[in-house]
Amino acid sequence: MIFTSALLLSLWPIAPAAVPQELLVSGYNSDALHRFDLASGAPAGVLGAVPGAQSARYGPDGDLYVVSEKSSRILRFDGHTGAALGEFVADDPLTPIDETGGLTAPTAAAFGPGGDLFVADFAGDCVMRYRGSDGAFLGIFVSAGDGGIDGPDAGMVFGPEGDLYVPGFNSNNVARFDGQSGAFVEQAIPAGGELANPRAIRFRDDGWMYVASWANSRVLRVPPGGGPAELFAQTLRPTGLVFDPLTGDLLVTSDQHNGVRRYAADGTYLGKFILGSASGVDGATWLAILPDPRLRLGWLEPGSAGVQNEIAIRNGTAGGALLLALGLAGDSLGLLGCPGAYLGVASPVLLPLTADGEGAAVVTALLPGALSGTTLWLQAFDGASCRTSWAVTASL
Repeated sequence: MIFTSALLLSLWPIAPAAVPQELLVSGYNSDALHRFDLASGAPAGVLGAVPGAQSARYGPDGDLYVVSEKSSRILRFDGHTGAALGEFVADDPLTPIDETGGLTAPTAAAFGPGGDLFVADFAGDCVMRYRGSDGAFLGIFVSAGDGGIDGPDAGMVFGPEGDLYVPGFNSNNVARFDGQSGAFVEQAIPAGGELANPRAIRFRDDGWMYVASWANSRVLRVPPGGGPAELFAQTLRPTGLVFDPLTGDLLVTSDQHNGVRRYAADGTYLGKFILGSASGVDGATWLAILPDPRLRLGWLEPGSAGVQNEIAIRNGTAGGALLLALGLAGDSLGLLGCPGAYLGVASPVLLPLTADGEGAAVVTALLPGALSGTTLWLQAFDGASCRTSWAVTASL
C-alpha cells in the first residue's frame, strides 16, 4: 500500500523514548575524546587517550572507530559504554613490515557498504582500505591526487547512495568517488566557489549534505542528489558538525573557540551550548553522539532489479516495531512528534517489521525486473525511539 506523508506522520509516536546520550568532542591538541551530557552540556570526563583526535564514526558492529592522527592509528571504543577496546589499525614495531600500508597522517575513517574500513591520509592525499573484520591493509582505494583532492580531511564519508565523499582541505573541493571501485565520479562541490578549506561533512536523514567551510567561517549545504552549495550559517572556523537527535539542531564546533554552538534547521543561531573556556577541549576537530543514535540500514547492490535481495536494519529497539519505507523519489519532511527526524522518501510503501532481541531485522525480497533502470529510495524507522536511518538510494 502507498502511504502519504500525512498518514505516516499520524502513525508515528507522539514523543520519543528517552535515551541518555552524550556529545563527544575530539580534541586534537588535548589528545582525547571529551564527553558532555547531550541534554545539559555538562562535562562528563573523557572517553580515552587519543593522540591527535580526529574523526569518530560507528562501524557495522556498533563500535566507535576513532582516528589518532599523531600516532597514525585507528582506535576502537565500545559503542555503548565508551570503553577502550584497543587498536584496530596500527603498525607493529616488532615486525619488519608496516601493517598499516604506510599510513602517516590519518584524518578520517569510514566504513563502506561492504563493511571494509576506508581511511583518509592527509599527507599522502589518498584513501586506504582495510578489512572490516580485523583491520588488515587491503590496498589503496583512491590514489594520490585523484579527483583533484589535496589534503583529504576528517569529513570523508559514504553518502546515501553508497559513494565516497572526500573533502580536500588544501584543494577547496569535495570529490565524489564510486563506493565500489574508487573511480572518480564528479565534483560534489567544485573548487572556485564558496568552499574554503572544507573539514567535516554530515548528511541529514533526508539526504541534505552539510559541509564545514573552515577558512571563510561558513557551513554550506547541498540538496539531495546534488546541486549548487548554499549558505546555511556563518560560524567561526567550523571543524566538526553533528545533528542533535533530541532536537534536530545542528551542533558545530571550532578549533578556535573549542566550544559547541547550536543552529536551528533553518540556520538560525540559537546560542552557545558548550563554552570553550570551560570545556577542557583544545583544538576541537570533530563531534559525535554516544551511543549511536541512528538506525543502520544496509545498501543494495547496483543492478538489483529482478534478483533476490537482502537488506538489514540494525541498532533498533530490541523487540520493537520497525518500518521500512520504499519509494521512487526523495522527500524532505520533518516527522511530527520526533524532533530531528526527517522522512526522506516520497509517497512510500511501508513494510512493518519487528526487531529481534538485538534490535535487528532482515528483509529478503525479489525486486521486480520492471524496476530496472530506476532509483529506489529506502529509509528505516524505529517507532519505539523515534529514530531513523539515512534515506539511502540504489540504482536498480
